[in-house]
Amino acid sequence: MRLLPAVLLLIVVLGALSEVGATLFLPDKIVADSCWVEKSQYKVGERVRIFVQLVSGKTRHWVVIYKPNGSPVRIGLPARSGTFSIIAGSAGPPLGQRTVELWAQMGATKAAVYTCYFSVVKR
Repeated sequence: MRLLPAVLLLIVVLGALSEVGATLFLPDKIVADSCWVEKSQYKVGERVRIFVQLVSGKTRHWVVIYKPNGSPVRIGLPARSGTFSIIAGSAGPPLGQRTVELWAQMGATKAAVYTCYFSVVKR
């Protein structure tokens, strides 16, 4: 459990970077599950790609995308360690900020382990 504070700090720092639209260069060895988007804003109809890197094994993972009105869209992911996934789709209405949460479940414990953001704007 000693790693937990360091991992949480890493998640907070990386999450803060994604909020301001900073470019995120990932190291060769990722030490925590993570997700990110290519850019902070997409025009309606533009292709959105959400990248997910899973490090922890024996864990169920999924992504929840919250629209501006709070409605969630849940997307399941493979539960294998070392898995890299790309979730792709077109940006659509309503306009506004989307919150993307990467969730993990081990046993009965569920938690959002990473969050990133993007906005949908007019063409």
